[in-house]
Amino acid sequence: MDLSQVELYNEEVVKQREQRDKDYAEYDAAGRIWGLVPRERITKITFPRVKKEIIDGYLSMDDMSTTVSDVLDSYGIDGAIPTSYLKPVIPGSKIVGPAVTIRNIPVRKTPT
Repeated sequence: MDLSQVELYNEEVVKQREQRDKDYAEYDAAGRIWGLVPRERITKITFPRVKKEIIDGYLSMDDMSTTVSDVLDSYGIDGAIPTSYLKPVIPGSKIVGPAVTIRNIPVRKTPT
């Protein structure tokens, strides 16, 4: 990484922090900041919404947890929970939408 790349990266970080501070102030004024995480530790507050067609596509799947888990596994994304481990509280209910990882701690895989 040369100096110009570092400068570009730093400029991007400054922009992200400015946006975060603006979003934080807006959420705070609306009474929507209630966690204990300091603002400086937050990198992003607002996220783009997923199109309704995509949500409807996931809702149309019979066994979406296993399907999505398998796809994420194929991409090498660890941490997806298959249906065999996570049963719905209300049988037949579904929830679909974006999820944000708040903290990810890699775990050591052991042979089973």
